[in-house]
Amino acid sequence: MYEFSDITAEHDLGAAAKRGVQVRVILDRKEKRVNSAAYSYFRSHDIKVTWSSPDYTYTHQKTVTADGSAAIIMSANLTNKYYATSRDFLVTDTSQSDVAAITAVFDADFARHSVQPGHGSDLVWSPTDSQDQLIGLINGARKSLRIYSEEMGDATVEKALIAAAKRGVDVQVCGENEDGEYDDDFSDLHRGGVRISYYSSSEGFYIHGKVIEADYGTSHARVFIGSENFSNTSLNQNRELGLITSNHAVMSAIASTFAADFRNGKLWS
Repeated sequence: MYEFSDITAEHDLGAAAKRGVQVRVILDRKEKRVNSAAYSYFRSHDIKVTWSSPDYTYTHQKTVTADGSAAIIMSANLTNKYYATSRDFLVTDTSQSDVAAITAVFDADFARHSVQPGHGSDLVWSPTDSQDQLIGLINGARKSLRIYSEEMGDATVEKALIAAAKRGVDVQVCGENEDGEYDDDFSDLHRGGVRISYYSSSEGFYIHGKVIEADYGTSHARVFIGSENFSNTSLNQNRELGLITSNHAVMSAIASTFAADFRNGKLWS
């Protein structure tokens, strides 16, 4: 977990440990200001907790895995003050090959051992190959792309989005742009034919999700959901995790939510 500041979640893990569940937690070491209270609580309640490996710029992954049978892969942190105002997405993954791969990487990261992540049936890992997988999803789109992204700045991704728009794909981005941080990126994308709706309040509704939905409504539709942002750090230097799925219920929920968020944001012009 990149950020952990949720007393209810802390106490739930403490209760699990008390009833005999083996609970282990990796917290991002650069976010000690946010994570120190949770770290101390875990240490005092028989929960094995460690700071993340310095091999990664950030451990930005947000995942909960239970009993080797299910994993929740999230764009959200366990930070309760943001639950009511941040747009985030969580997917429960019950693929046994995915769960086994996630568990193996956790075990290695917890022990500070090197590891080559397994992809299971549909996992997307940073810093292994997330950029290649996301570019592949964008480049393969034929009809439409719906993008949620908190961050911009990765030139390779932005060029791929512009190339998609120029070949006739309807590319829509719903993003965050607090203090005009991504003005240049949004201007370049807009000139390239990408439609952008954005939000810019740190205290109001906030786009924190990281999603690429390609060709929704077609037989080859797929969607990425995970912790990866469109930045070089996120894709190539952090520990991150997402997945690409063709689950119809997931894609339908994304499509309807995106339509409302895009409509309610401010159009870039």
